[in-house]
Amino acid sequence: MADFNPTYARDLLEKNVASHQLTLLALALEIGRAEQGRYPTRLESLVGRYVEAVPVDPFSGRALIYRREGEGYVVYSIGPNLRDDGGRTSDDGEDCDDIVVRVVVPPGNE
Repeated sequence: MADFNPTYARDLLEKNVASHQLTLLALALEIGRAEQGRYPTRLESLVGRYVEAVPVDPFSGRALIYRREGEGYVVYSIGPNLRDDGGRTSDDGEDCDDIVVRVVVPPGNE
């Protein structure tokens, strides 16, 4: 039987919480875009109508990070390394572990 590793278990739980929050936030962003015709410049503009509050990153204790990229956006958690890797994941660099939702809107599909 493998040894229980509380750090691994905590990181796994927080990754799942972050992924869940990011998914719900991405849905709110899509509903807002459908109704408003564009993504917001700030997550705070979703509060009240689409979300109760801006979700908190379980790793940093601060709001999830959001920025527009072209006509799309990226929203992310800093992940278990507790460092803002700029929305980069392990696929982008070996020391990066942000948990990311990135939506790319091709030109002409705004």
